[in-house]
Amino acid sequence: MAAAATEGKWEGRIAIDESYRRQLSLLFKELRSQALCNSDYFQADSGPVHERFHRSFRQLYDHLDHGLESSVNQLLRTAHNYDVSPLIPANGYRSMIKVVHKCCCHLVQLTRYIVVNRDSFLFRGGHYSRELAAYVTTLGQLRACLYYLQRLSALLQRRMPISRTRDTLRAIQHRRETDARSRDSQPGAVLWEVSWLSGTSI
Repeated sequence: MAAAATEGKWEGRIAIDESYRRQLSLLFKELRSQALCNSDYFQADSGPVHERFHRSFRQLYDHLDHGLESSVNQLLRTAHNYDVSPLIPANGYRSMIKVVHKCCCHLVQLTRYIVVNRDSFLFRGGHYSRELAAYVTTLGQLRACLYYLQRLSALLQRRMPISRTRDTLRAIQHRRETDARSRDSQPGAVLWEVSWLSGTSI
């Protein structure tokens, strides 16, 4: 019964991850559309600022179309294998996906602003072209990180079965909890740690 209940919780976590993956897919789709639209717009005009915009939007489109989205999807499909439990969806893979998510959200806001204001006389093209270039460069670095995380995940799955991976994570979590209880139960343990960090003696 307990095993069946646990398995049901894992299935629920997988369903939540799949829903999140679909949300990210919509975000990537909008960002790809914005990148293509702006790239065509700025290509039609000359000047260093327009060229910088065009180059950044082309790079953004390439990042999304050649590896970023597929890497995120792949990691989300396997991220639950590295959670301590279905109730604690936390590991390094999820953290990286969240960073990519936040970066893309800001890029969507930025590209929307550019679309609305690019024809305005007061539009600060130089400023926003540099901001866009910085975020696109960051996204490119995140894309590289996702690639290596994907390779790491594949390597771990080949060398260690999923059941063993989860058992190892649970053992680590149990050891941390045991150590924490043991440390808290020792008189003066916290005081000793504070004195050690501050370099003073008790």
